[in-house]
Amino acid sequence: INHNKNRIYEKYILNQDVLYNNASYMYFLFEFYENPFKMLGRTSFIVLEEIVNDYASYNLLLDLLNSEPLLQDEQIAELILIKGIMEEYHSGRYFKKNMIHILDSVCIASDFDKNKELASNLKHILTRLEKGYAAPEFNLVTSNSDTISKASFQNKYIYLDFFHTQSTSALAEKLVMPDLKKKYGDYIEFVSICLDDDPKALTGFLKENPKYDWHFAHYQGNLALLENYNVRSVPSYYLIGPEGEMVDANALRPAPLSPGAQYTTIDKTFWAIKRKFHKKEPIRVGEKD
Repeated sequence: INHNKNRIYEKYILNQDVLYNNASYMYFLFEFYENPFKMLGRTSFIVLEEIVNDYASYNLLLDLLNSEPLLQDEQIAELILIKGIMEEYHSGRYFKKNMIHILDSVCIASDFDKNKELASNLKHILTRLEKGYAAPEFNLVTSNSDTISKASFQNKYIYLDFFHTQSTSALAEKLVMPDLKKKYGDYIEFVSICLDDDPKALTGFLKENPKYDWHFAHYQGNLALLENYNVRSVPSYYLIGPEGEMVDANALRPAPLSPGAQYTTIDKTFWAIKRKFHKKEPIRVGEKD
């Protein structure tokens, strides 16, 4: 161990309170434990991979970290465990499902409420757009003054999109939505969220397009909603399952990306959903009656 680092550890970390609400302290702490999984010795690093990938064990991982000279404090070791998962989740070195299981174990077994809170928040951030995990919540007031949320459409799929009334591609794709709603509206709810600065733009847009009879709402400046859905461009499409789970955070579009490219549309996915509800025969995505 670097002697200077050991002195810092003994003076500022060992047997000291963890100042979760002090931004400067947390910055110092996370800098001190930079790349915590990678700072382990080679033998421990190999063991760590086995613990995560083969056993998904919170207890074994915490014991391993706790055995390091600079992680003797269990509260700190657990906090750094959470940090390590945050940094390695997308590295491809560890199974994501196992890391989420370890975060769940922190939420259940930890003796430290703040660590439980951090683990829960991190799980939400890491999984909010991943297939099979709960899709981000939304609460919207529609153009008809109805309040809608994920819970409003339980037992049905939701085809959610973000659009701008000045987006040429978004407007072109809206043209085929009435037909999709007619074909699949018994199984899928259509929700379009307008991102124009002025909410009146949506009102005018719907007056000009009376055939657009699905759920429309303005985002009302809710930047958290855009962040939760990682909206970086319009139009953006999402498919949410009947239990509120994310099915596809990069769902196919309602219209082909290029003329004749029918395989690029969402229609075949919707057809498979319809077949699933009817349960006539096993679903074969990509085939039609």
